[in-house]
Amino acid sequence: MTTPRRPYSRQGCRECKRRKIKCPEEKPACSTCVRLGKSCSYPLAGEKVLRISRRLIRDEIENLGKSTHFLPVQYEVPKRHLQQENGSSSGSGGGGGVGGGGHSVSPSNSEQLTPRVTPGVTPTPPINNNMGPVFSPAQPSPLPNESIPTVANLQESERRSFLNIENLVNNNHNEDHLDFLNGSDLNMLTNDLSNLVNEIMEFQNIPIQEDFQFDFFGDTPAVTPQQHQQQHQHQHQNQHHPHQQHHYPQQDPQQFSPSQSDEFIVNVPIDYIKLKRKHEILYLEQFYNNFANIIEPFSAYHSQTKIASNPARDIILKAASTEPCLLAAILAEGAKTSFMKYKQPEDEKAYGAYLTKCLKLLEPAKEVTNLNANIEGVLLTLLLLTAATATSTQQWRPHLTGCKDLLLKISTSNNMGNISKVFVFCKYWFVSIEVLAGLSTNIGGTLQTDYEIDHLMSCGSDYEIGILCELGIITDQGFNNLMGYHNTCIACFRDLFKLLNRYRSNEGGDTSIMAIDSLQNMKILSDFYQQTTIVYIDPKGIIPESELHKYTPGLPIEEIRVGEKSYWLSWQDISHQSFVLSSIILILTRFYQLQPTNPNVSQLVDKIVSFIHYLHNFSDVQQHASPFLLLMIQWPLLITGLQTIREDQQLLLLKYFAMVGQIGAATANVSVKMLKKQWRGTTSFEVGDTLIY
Repeated sequence: MTTPRRPYSRQGCRECKRRKIKCPEEKPACSTCVRLGKSCSYPLAGEKVLRISRRLIRDEIENLGKSTHFLPVQYEVPKRHLQQENGSSSGSGGGGGVGGGGHSVSPSNSEQLTPRVTPGVTPTPPINNNMGPVFSPAQPSPLPNESIPTVANLQESERRSFLNIENLVNNNHNEDHLDFLNGSDLNMLTNDLSNLVNEIMEFQNIPIQEDFQFDFFGDTPAVTPQQHQQQHQHQHQNQHHPHQQHHYPQQDPQQFSPSQSDEFIVNVPIDYIKLKRKHEILYLEQFYNNFANIIEPFSAYHSQTKIASNPARDIILKAASTEPCLLAAILAEGAKTSFMKYKQPEDEKAYGAYLTKCLKLLEPAKEVTNLNANIEGVLLTLLLLTAATATSTQQWRPHLTGCKDLLLKISTSNNMGNISKVFVFCKYWFVSIEVLAGLSTNIGGTLQTDYEIDHLMSCGSDYEIGILCELGIITDQGFNNLMGYHNTCIACFRDLFKLLNRYRSNEGGDTSIMAIDSLQNMKILSDFYQQTTIVYIDPKGIIPESELHKYTPGLPIEEIRVGEKSYWLSWQDISHQSFVLSSIILILTRFYQLQPTNPNVSQLVDKIVSFIHYLHNFSDVQQHASPFLLLMIQWPLLITGLQTIREDQQLLLLKYFAMVGQIGAATANVSVKMLKKQWRGTTSFEVGDTLIY
């Protein structure tokens, strides 16, 4: 008996026909071509496509993987890679510290496009009367040396004095006396967190897991370092024991005394919280090595010790050592990450078990022993689960209302100089979530009034910036590692937020308001234009080795070798420029109604897509030495993708989102659906309560 042949794929793309493989026949690009990084196009009726041998296909794929090599992110570039300029003076090589920042000052070929920036004065971009503002983003001109907006030299309106930061921080190092906080503030947060967890479980159809037994901070002896090392060596394929009793570390009162509650630890070790069961150690490792890097892809680099760290991970693990509901959330996300990787059903069951336990621990959390510490733990848990599931629930945003009200209460009090490092971190983690929500949804973020926006979406007080600098979240050059752009850019997003809120509330309404706002449109556009002039190493982002002339030690840079050639990725330039240029695209298309075919829009699209052009050279995201840094530019590339009309760019963007989805980006699939819907010719995108402009 012969096996019937599968029907021939007559509607397949050229590349699949050429390779003699079954084509999924997806349009505009099939998933096979996206996965292999190939250009996907469909033949005309009757067109014949030449085939190639399977041996050549196999060799091509193998060579594709071997031709590109990614070296880990460096903070000290070997001298052999630096091409010093002839006759350079003592101040021209290798950057200029805080004063010179990481801002390369290179000659501009377009003198008429160079903005002469005076502190406190915002430049106005040139305007083409028929097409709107004209930009030439390919070569943004650096600010003059005296105007570089480093941490030590911010714009006058956002100018901060950092001379006394160390004293400000040290004087308030141990204690936060937020006596005006009370039990109702804690209840508000626990209620929001309870609602969020219930909605996550309901939306994802996760059953309540009652058969797991837990012993948080019980009297079970913690594992010894030797035992931990033995357990760490076990692979995930070894047996899971989902029904066994879970043991958690015994709390050491001396180690976690209230007087040390605000002490910051750099690079909290993975066994800081000691777990006894192999699968729980695995889940903690998954959080430590994966999910924490999704929260904060940029590492903080400590120039004196030459050590890189993850401040978000350090703060969360330190707090989790005394807050059981936060520890349950950490293990839940670790189990979820493990399930996404290995598809083991016990991991999915464990995810539900830890969420169930998180719910049960909220009631004990209300039994106040240290009010501020309890509030910090619940606040971190709320933000952690929000960041993990923002696209997995229908109405996640209302559950941040309590967080907003609490942070607003703290920010408008007279106790700002007494708040802990954890509260400062939470405020800016909340702001980073709000920026993306407010720019990409039809109803905006949690911040709905100008009063709320002005008080929470700020560049920070002296004390707050001091804390963020101490944590390593703000660098010496003013780059905000948590946000992915220069810290002063928060003010631009603040003004854009308010403008978007007015437009949303007035759509189809009073045209006079729109006319008044046109001046504000120009002001915001000009502010973002000025942000394009901030350069850390090179505005191109991807720098051929022969063009890497200057470098400031401490800035993250990654070497790529493609065949015989070497390139350097300046991640701070890529991330900052992507956010700024995509915001300009949003303004041009939303407020000026420019179309994707407009040269002003298409030039910006080309520039942003050029930051990921190197992805053409490899097919597996695991080849990337620092894949998590790709996550920083998801929103800019989504905004960019909605305006691209070139098929090659669309294919590259699909490949990018497929890769970040493999890393663990929760929004990747949603973004792909929106892009494909747009490219099919529709104009609005609804996923739950999400609408991307």
